[in-house]
Amino acid sequence: MLSIAEFDYAAAPDLFVGRVGVGPLLVALDTNILIYLAKYGEDIFEGVEPAGLEPQLSEQLAALGAILNIWMMSDIRLYVSPHAVEAGEPERDRELEAQVDNLAEALWHIETWIEQAPSPAPVARSDQRRMQEPRSLGDVVPERKRGRPNPDYLLVADAIDRGCHVFLTNDVRDLVRRSPALAHWGILAMQPTQLLDELVAIPLSLGGLDRLLPDTHKWSYLLDCLGRSGPVQ
Repeated sequence: MLSIAEFDYAAAPDLFVGRVGVGPLLVALDTNILIYLAKYGEDIFEGVEPAGLEPQLSEQLAALGAILNIWMMSDIRLYVSPHAVEAGEPERDRELEAQVDNLAEALWHIETWIEQAPSPAPVARSDQRRMQEPRSLGDVVPERKRGRPNPDYLLVADAIDRGCHVFLTNDVRDLVRRSPALAHWGILAMQPTQLLDELVAIPLSLGGLDRLLPDTHKWSYLLDCLGRSGPVQ
């Protein structure tokens, strides 16, 4: 079995919110990240900037590609909640919807999810101690939006239940700005650029390996699924 790099939680106390030990980085994907991968996945994987995009989005896609490169060579585990597949906009075209479904199913096949989530860690950062602790997750991410269940709440709650460290999203207004409060539950809402900055700054526990070898089945499986209209086998 291929050995890949694990993360030393204590070496990145902000990212892992005070956890200790060595293990995987658990990242839940927001629906918008799945849509980006479905729409621009091949360009992202090949390091090509898609034409006609706003500079801010191009920057996030480039960071997402870099994160996927690190994912290939380290124990980053990507979690796709069933709610992420259900949370797309109703006007989304059928072809894109099929690609999102295939991508989600591919990740469910690829990832070896942990049987038991990491133990939640108390928030130890000084800026968190100064904040008033939220009484419930609903105080941070409303449970309902426009009279209906809020997809953001369902996604973040599921990510917390799964023990994820990061909720990867490009939703700055509703989620990223609330990341300091979400740290109360041991999870951070981050844009790809933010997560990439954290990843390049922390050491990995290599377990005696002289070098890292990419887990290429992840790459090939994702690329294979992007152009399909039917379910991944």
